[in-house]
Amino acid sequence: MNPLISIVVPVYKVEEVLDRCVQSILDQTYEHWEAILVDDASPDGSPALCDQWAQRDSRIRVVHQRHAGVSTARNRGIAEAHGDFLVFVDSDDFVDADYLACLMQAQERTKADLVMCSAICEDDDGHPKRTDEEWTFDDQPEDRLFTGRETLRFLYRTIGAVLWGKLYAKHIWPTLHFPDGKIHEDEFVLHRVYFACESVAVLHNKPYHYIDARPSIMHAEYSLKRLDRLDAKIDRLAFFTEHDVDRDLIEREFIDLNKHIIWSRALPWNAPENKPRFRKLFADYRRIPFAILRRLPLKSGINYIGTRLCPFTYWNLHERGK
Repeated sequence: MNPLISIVVPVYKVEEVLDRCVQSILDQTYEHWEAILVDDASPDGSPALCDQWAQRDSRIRVVHQRHAGVSTARNRGIAEAHGDFLVFVDSDDFVDADYLACLMQAQERTKADLVMCSAICEDDDGHPKRTDEEWTFDDQPEDRLFTGRETLRFLYRTIGAVLWGKLYAKHIWPTLHFPDGKIHEDEFVLHRVYFACESVAVLHNKPYHYIDARPSIMHAEYSLKRLDRLDAKIDRLAFFTEHDVDRDLIEREFIDLNKHIIWSRALPWNAPENKPRFRKLFADYRRIPFAILRRLPLKSGINYIGTRLCPFTYWNLHERGK
């Protein structure tokens, strides 16, 4: 019997494009799936559309929850899943008819815990939005099989740093959880997902269509909410250090973390409405073990110590020394 694939689709304010997404799921040539539409109390017509789709096909189930954000919606979808494998599809994206078949055939061939494919990034009219290098594995000579540790390097590629475009063995998820209320939820869990995998298959096929036609949090004005990404990077760097991953990965993550700290200076750190959030952020920064110093060059090591011990003073002095 074919394994059951659970497709988790968080739904919020996507009335105009939800039908396209769900129809693409219904069109799958691999038919042994269930779709879990998690309505996050969407204020538009999306909840009614979800219910209509569930009435049309018994493989579609709908969960209506109080508005809690996409992380909680994903957690609810995972909890409701009955399948042997998990797939995440964003409700404003869509997939080709052979999407599940492509992923499942690779899994059956390789027995990998995770299969990830390439993707096409386009606008709502089907026009390409970004270069192939960001969304494909074309630099690999052929479809490849990696260990989980080797796959950690894909976190620094757009296609490797997102939840969609992947088939996950359900058994790797029981101890994993998206942080409720956070954005950038991918970055809180993918390093743990990869680390939990014995093997990961990487494919050239591009059956996933990522639609880049909505306002992006990364293109918005800097806000306290965007500090969630800093939280995720601190968690990842602590995890990398504790699990003794490759030195170059730790150095790369540390550089990226500092880049985001610099960007956060767009907010006045000492403003009464901001300071508590930054205090919490730098308290969490101390979770990065001192052992990281053995893996950082001298300049980065000084940066780590200054940020850990007296971040507000250190970064004020850093700015003055530019």
